[in-house]
Amino acid sequence: MSESQWIFSPGASAPGLPLLGRTVVVTRPEGQAKNFVEELRRSGATVALLPAIAVVEEGGGGFVETIQQGPTYDWVIVTSVNGVRALERALHESGTGNDLLASCAFAAIGPATAAALTALGYTAQVVPERYISDEIPALLGDLEGRRVLLPRADKARKALPKLLRERGAEVTETVAYRIVSNEDPEVFCALQHLADRGVPDYLTFTSPTTVEGFAGLLERANLLHWLSEIPVVCIGPITAAAVEKRGVHSVCIADEYTTGGLLDALISAELGLQRERENRRVEK
Repeated sequence: MSESQWIFSPGASAPGLPLLGRTVVVTRPEGQAKNFVEELRRSGATVALLPAIAVVEEGGGGFVETIQQGPTYDWVIVTSVNGVRALERALHESGTGNDLLASCAFAAIGPATAAALTALGYTAQVVPERYISDEIPALLGDLEGRRVLLPRADKARKALPKLLRERGAEVTETVAYRIVSNEDPEVFCALQHLADRGVPDYLTFTSPTTVEGFAGLLERANLLHWLSEIPVVCIGPITAAAVEKRGVHSVCIADEYTTGGLLDALISAELGLQRERENRRVEK
C-alpha cells in the first residue's frame, strides 16, 4: 500500500477550520477509524492513519461453545464494538441464531457498542454515563448468584470481572477476539514516510493497546522520543494511564470517552496552543 493510502489530506481547507494545517496521527485499527478520520479531515486536519493494532478472530470452538449456554446467563456485558462483531460471528457459527440470547439482559460500554448491539437485534439496558467498563457493575442491581457472560479481548483489563465477582456474580470470561500488534510492513513504511515529511502535531490513542502497539512501531523506527515531544490526546483516563506509564505526563484527555469527544479535545488543545503562541507574540 502506498503512502498516499495512509496519509489523508484535509477534506476541507476553508479558513477558520480549527485543525487547518495540523497533522494528526490516528492509531486505532483501520476498520474502526473511518468516521474519526473523516471528522478530522472536515475540521481541516491532515490525517496520518497508522493502525498500531489489529483485531484477530479467536479460532477454535471455545467461544461458540460458551455462547451455546446463552439461555443460562442473566447478563451479557459487551465492552467494545469488536465484542459485538465477535458475538455475531459466534452466533452464526453456532447455527442457533440471535434467539439464543433473547432471554439475557445486555450492558454496553458506550453508545457505539450499544448501537452495534441494536443492529444485531439486542437492546442494551445499561450504558454507563462515562463509558468506563468499571462503572457497569454498580448499574446492574443485585448480582448475587447471577450468571454474567463477558466476551472480551485476550488483553482486556481484569478490573471488570473482579468488580462483578465482588458483587456476587458468577462470571464467565471468554476470549472473543485477540488484539495483536500490527506487523504490516506497509504501516511501518508509512510511519517512516511521515517522519520524512516532518514531525506531526498530535498523536491520538483510543485504548491502552493502541499505545503499546504504536510505541512498538516508534521504537522500531527510532522515534520513541515522539511520545514525549508531540502532544498526546487520549480518549479516556485508562488510555492516558497507559501513556503515563511510559513517563509521558503531558496528556490531554477527552471529556466524553468517544471519538467525538476525542475530536473536541484535539480542537481544545489546538486552541490552547494558539492562545499560548499569541501571548508569546504579544509579550515580545
